[in-house]
Amino acid sequence: MPAEAGTQDTTPHRCEPCRSVPEIEQLRLAGLVVAFLCLVTPASAEILIGVAAPMTGRYAKQGEAIRKGVEDDVSRANTSGGIKGQKLSVIAVDDGCDAKAGVEAARTLIERKVAIVVGHTCAGAALAASQVYAAANTVFFALNGHPDITDKRAGLTIFRPVGRDDRQGDAIAKHVLEHFHGQRIAIVHDRTRYARVIADRVRFVLGEYKMMPAMSEGLVAGEKDYRWLIEKLRTSKSSVIVFAGFPNEAAVLMKGMRAVDLDLQMIGSESLIGGLWLAAGPLAEGTRLAAAVRPEIFAHGLIEVLSDASELGPIEGVQLAQSLTVPSRGRLRGGFDSRGDSNSQSHDVMVLTAGQLKPMP
Repeated sequence: MPAEAGTQDTTPHRCEPCRSVPEIEQLRLAGLVVAFLCLVTPASAEILIGVAAPMTGRYAKQGEAIRKGVEDDVSRANTSGGIKGQKLSVIAVDDGCDAKAGVEAARTLIERKVAIVVGHTCAGAALAASQVYAAANTVFFALNGHPDITDKRAGLTIFRPVGRDDRQGDAIAKHVLEHFHGQRIAIVHDRTRYARVIADRVRFVLGEYKMMPAMSEGLVAGEKDYRWLIEKLRTSKSSVIVFAGFPNEAAVLMKGMRAVDLDLQMIGSESLIGGLWLAAGPLAEGTRLAAAVRPEIFAHGLIEVLSDASELGPIEGVQLAQSLTVPSRGRLRGGFDSRGDSNSQSHDVMVLTAGQLKPMP
């Protein structure tokens, strides 16, 4: 569950190793920022863009990467003359990866009269801050995959250009249906909400195609031996294991299966990216993982959608929010759905090869 106000956000729905930092570093928001600001009625000599992210603590490098990315984009836009003759400026605030600090960061940005806000990679901060942005009719693009950001959307000005966590389940289920249809499938998760959401979605989608898992089981994170689970996997006669969880548990499971010569193809959640090879080494070779579509694809889609919206005239706040869901003539056939989620494909399944994540051959 999201962290309560005033507590450190430790939920796996935030951007930690499972929300790949290199992807966040690559998130060039020039298209999103520039196209959006073309829609805002000029009201001042300078257009302010809010960036809210962890600037201190464990995830400070992530916050710094987001801030620098937006500042680089703004610098390029200003070099080209800004927007309608107005220069752009970035205001970055620290949300501490924390719900209470996220609320304070949101209030600070609203008081500074920013045009838009991008960021809040941690679930607790994003969920709490979204309430503040919605109340102020400030458009907020959340960089976090927690389903509640849009399932329990605070208001019409809340959007998410990145993929929701549960869409990993759609990508994994599609991959199973395409490559392992008719085979026996085991689903294992670590009982965190993040993992259960993915596992439940895989089970649901497979069920729609009358492909029921041979077994579905939750393990307890942190244990050093999963022999009981490995025996269940053997008894189930599964050839594929869908694993939703984190690298240490996946590695323990892999090592245990190798010890008893149990060879199953693992398809894992995005949370395994980066850490699985470090934890399991060559045992992880050939593991298939759900991975977010490259962020620049999201940015390109946003450019299309926001460009279409600009044809409706200079708009802001709720008016802009409504225009963002108008069907697009472009590739995406609409930028965001009625909940505020991006309509673009958010995840693909890739394969781990020599420690590198690569497209499926």
